[in-house]
Amino acid sequence: MPNEPLYITDNDKRVENPETVKKMQQFEQERLRQAEQREAELLNKCCLMDYIIVGIAALCARRRQKHR
Repeated sequence: MPNEPLYITDNDKRVENPETVKKMQQFEQERLRQAEQREAELLNKCCLMDYIIVGIAALCARRRQKHR
């Protein structure tokens, strides 16, 4: 019976390589930048509800001017 290598895995410990850590930090920063950019795009995007609100506000403003 041949001797098989023994593998012990422990999720609490990591072997840290400075190059790998630097790449991971760069990756996380890039993902965060992309998420912030996407969030800004979604917040600035006009949708149907925006047009409805602007239309109602304009209608109310016209009615207020008529009643003065």
